[in-house]
Amino acid sequence: MGDILYIDIVFIENLFMNYFLLYLLKRLVRSKAPIWRLLLSALIGALYVLVILMPSMEIYLNLSMKILVSLLMIVIAFLPYTFREVIKLVLLFYLETFLIGGSIMAIFYLTHGDLNNINGVILLNRMSQIYLIIGSLLGIVFSKIAFDYIDSYFLITILLLI
Repeated sequence: MGDILYIDIVFIENLFMNYFLLYLLKRLVRSKAPIWRLLLSALIGALYVLVILMPSMEIYLNLSMKILVSLLMIVIAFLPYTFREVIKLVLLFYLETFLIGGSIMAIFYLTHGDLNNINGVILLNRMSQIYLIIGSLLGIVFSKIAFDYIDSYFLITILLLI
């Protein structure tokens, strides 16, 4: 018998994690984006995951579609005014996503070593919320360190240019 995938759980977990990542980005860039915009953006991301899990929707699995959804999420959540601001927010969003997602996967893989996927979506069987919590906390620490480094680097660069 194959793996059982509960679509409602996938949706709720993705909605929560998308909101968490957007909220963290909001805090890290000191944005004043309202909560309802973050929720709407997280909803778009969660719905996208449901779409790519459908067998007849392989067209939405390509890299350009994933980047387009990320851009849409950032625009909805933060309403950036310039192209430079869009790029900055998307890059920082990916940075924190990779740090937090990598932390969660590392903790799970180190303790279980069992990674399956459906349509390119990794299923972490037997993953409890403790992995999400510990991985998220580690990812937040890594993200904060990375953001502080980026801030200090750009501050030093600006000071050298003056």
